[in-house]
Amino acid sequence: MLTQTQQVDLTLHHLKERTLSIYTPEQRASIETSEDWKQFDRRLEEHFPKLMHELDNVYNNNEAVLPMLEQLIAQAWQSYSQRNSSLKDIDIARENDPDWIFVQQTGWRRVLRRFVCRRSAKA
Repeated sequence: MLTQTQQVDLTLHHLKERTLSIYTPEQRASIETSEDWKQFDRRLEEHFPKLMHELDNVYNNNEAVLPMLEQLIAQAWQSYSQRNSSLKDIDIARENDPDWIFVQQTGWRRVLRRFVCRRSAKA
């Protein structure tokens, strides 16, 4: 019997293989050495165990989840590989600063407060 960690690792390995199986050997070799794949793979390794845990809570080891995951990971890779490089740079910057959202929210609060104050002053 496999442990949960082993199941997750095996599933993730299968999903990566499935995602890359549509490419020729030359394309695959190029993809696997690309910085995009390295970033994508690192994020999969980091976040996939949590996703599997949550899916297991909902679907309880239902085999129908695997085809859904195959499509999800393949589409996620396709989208990420086509993502604009400036947006990828923003992704990396946000990963390196997990509190970025709080700074941005504070900025939006200021904008909203000014807007509300101006509207109130006109009324």
